[in-house]
Amino acid sequence: MLNASLPPPTTPTSKPTNLNGFGAAANRWLLCAQSGELEPVDLSPPVPPGLAKLSASLTSLAEFLRIDRTLIRVAAEPAAKSRTVADLMQNLEAASRKQSRFIRGTLSL
Repeated sequence: MLNASLPPPTTPTSKPTNLNGFGAAANRWLLCAQSGELEPVDLSPPVPPGLAKLSASLTSLAEFLRIDRTLIRVAAEPAAKSRTVADLMQNLEAASRKQSRFIRGTLSL
């Protein structure tokens, strides 16, 4: 018999502090983009809130799925709202080249 004084198990008792469901979906989409499962003309989905600063659980998920951290950073840029997969991958390549130049410059000091 159910205790009437307790809320049903599906009733949230507090407001969620982050949107992990949206972040998990964004991670899945980025994994598909990274692995070439999407067409270059496919549009990027809207940037979910918090993609620029992932929660610990989403960071763990991204690491488990081996999603490139630079890809996440590039996808989190505000301009990503209406880009295509091809645009996203071009921006990833540019960011990776910039990061490589920075690392080479740092190591040559």
